[in-house]
Amino acid sequence: MASLNKAILIGNVGRVEVRTFQDGKVVNASLAVSERYTKRDGTQVEDTTWFNLVVNGRLADVFDNYVQKGDRLYVEGRFRQRSYQTREGDEKYIWEVVVREMQMLTPKNQDGAVGQQPADDLPEDFQ
Repeated sequence: MASLNKAILIGNVGRVEVRTFQDGKVVNASLAVSERYTKRDGTQVEDTTWFNLVVNGRLADVFDNYVQKGDRLYVEGRFRQRSYQTREGDEKYIWEVVVREMQMLTPKNQDGAVGQQPADDLPEDFQ
């Protein structure tokens, strides 16, 4: 039987960390995905979950050039778990979404201000 590992998220970008290596960039970012609902007593609640994103290759270049903290973003990818050791020797586990596709949902103008983003300002493969 086949298996499926797919994440589809829409949220707001939090921290963005770009690392450049000899063979390209890697972007580590966080994405806040919020759910709003009303409790039985009528109280409005906003529940936010933070996801760790990893963006590689050409998509990392686009992310670095066009996406910033606070932007609304649609991402598709796969979940991945990895582990690391702390300085104290404890093993920690982290879940992250390896992004395969993304779409910027915050329109911007040429000055970087919120507004309409001309389609010809985006790379050809993202129009």
